[in-house]
Amino acid sequence: MNVGCALGVDCNGPETAPPEFARGATLQLELPNNWVIAVECAIDNPSRVLANSIVSYQQGNTPFGCVSSCIAKGYQYAGVEYGDECYCGTGYVGGVVPQAANVSDCNVACTGSYTYSCGGSWRMQIFKAPTAP
Repeated sequence: MNVGCALGVDCNGPETAPPEFARGATLQLELPNNWVIAVECAIDNPSRVLANSIVSYQQGNTPFGCVSSCIAKGYQYAGVEYGDECYCGTGYVGGVVPQAANVSDCNVACTGSYTYSCGGSWRMQIFKAPTAP
């Protein structure tokens, strides 16, 4: 048994890296209901930067899917982080836009599509409804 193998991974075949996400893909990103990118790559923290936030871990996470999920739950803000995390919130904590990180810090491919990045380690891509402040 290969100790480095994960469940569901073919450890007998040649080792291949997953494809890189399309750098800059968020610039052409289509979001539902005219939502927009609010912060391309924000610095998150353990207290979270989205107010009244909830999180779900999605194996098929994408910005479009996360935003759609947040719309269905009545939220005006959404954020993706670390590939599989989808956050929904009512705004920014304290009404303050979170500090931006280098866009290159948001370099983790989405679990639902390697075409897009879904944040990074303590880095969140934030989207908002067109009516959100």
